Amino acid sequence: MVEGMLAQLPTPDEISQVQAVPDASSLEKAEQFVLMLSHVSHLQARLECWNLMLNLDEMLEEVSKPLTALNSACKVLLDLAQFQLMLSATSSK
Repeated sequence: MVEGMLAQLPTPDEISQVQAVPDASSLEKAEQFVLMLSHVSHLQARLECWNLMLNLDEMLEEVSKPLTALNSACKVLLDLAQFQLMLSATSSK
């Protein structure tokens, strides 16, 4: 839903054209809506932030799985290195 809103935001040129109309009541509903949106400060940034908040869990899950696998592999390598160190210590005696 938010992505759709971001995709349909009016361009700065469209906003300028609507704001240039002296009598806002003469505008059609769509143009009145664009005029209303133009009064929302930082609308695009707000929508992008909202979109990030909605998708953050999914994004973290995508990153978490490979990191968990990498962490497990590192632990195995560390255990293997420690095991090899113990073997070399016992075989050198």
